[in-house]
Amino acid sequence: MKKLLLLSLLFLITGCSEQNLVTIIEASEIELPEQAYLLDTVMDDHLGDEEDTVWADLTGDGIEEEILMYITPSPFDEETGEATMWEHLHLWHLIVKEGEKTYTLFNDNVRGTLSFWVTETPETRLLLVDQSGVQLIVYEFKYNNGVFERSTLVDTDITWKRSQIEW
Repeated sequence: MKKLLLLSLLFLITGCSEQNLVTIIEASEIELPEQAYLLDTVMDDHLGDEEDTVWADLTGDGIEEEILMYITPSPFDEETGEATMWEHLHLWHLIVKEGEKTYTLFNDNVRGTLSFWVTETPETRLLLVDQSGVQLIVYEFKYNNGVFERSTLVDTDITWKRSQIEW
């Protein structure tokens, strides 16, 4: 909750960039790499099964969609199950499934980590935070007339120092 409050404060301080372009994301098929690992939503129970999915009504039709986040390769040691640190890029996928339709909201290499939130006020939207080394990017996804619209709320470009406090 504190992290979400801090992100909200960051949005108020920085505002949206005038260069904020909207990317349209239509439903399409996706082929995940064989080594794709399904991350859980709370990051403390790495089971990789259906219990790790998040459901939310992102489209406003009264039916909850499935939100899945994958990473390739797995960030966990296969033998011990312990989290491993990495310095190389990992391929991240953020997918929303609405019945037979699949929307790939994010499919890119990231050096850091991704996390997402679903907000419901004033409208339902999904926020994706990309913490890549010395950069912080916050993407917003909104559903509108059969497609998702992606815009960048915050892009710090290069951040020289950051807080190390864990809440």
